[in-house]
Amino acid sequence: MSEKLSDYDKSWISRVLVDLFKWPLTQQFRQPVDPVRDGVENYFDIIKNPVDLSTMKKKLNEGTYKTIQQFTDDIHLMYENSLQYNGNSSYFTYIAADIEKWYLNRLKLKGNNAEEEWKNRVFEIIEKLNEHRKLNPAERMPLSAVADHE
Repeated sequence: MSEKLSDYDKSWISRVLVDLFKWPLTQQFRQPVDPVRDGVENYFDIIKNPVDLSTMKKKLNEGTYKTIQQFTDDIHLMYENSLQYNGNSSYFTYIAADIEKWYLNRLKLKGNNAEEEWKNRVFEIIEKLNEHRKLNPAERMPLSAVADHE
């Protein structure tokens, strides 16, 4: 029997991708690099395993991902590719790092089903509210900072 993502995991990855496609900063990571269009003629000489969000979406729809870890590895590979090609101080690498950080925070909240994920999100919000409550009024962050950017 071949391994495959559960329906819940497939739906979870799909929701992650929808959110990433909505995020304006991800625009440069939505399509495969085109060396001519993007002015990076040597890209494929340096990057041997390119990946982008639309490729991840295609892999999800074609059943290529068998585990959440494989998807996580592609998110990390997108960052590593940017780091390798663009360098540590590049705008693109900063964005790729933000994408990975956002994703890993989202992954921490992932449960084995929708109910468990909901419970994890509620506990995270309660924790943030408790942190907020402990601060002096002048130090408090706006309540909008407690909520996710979704």
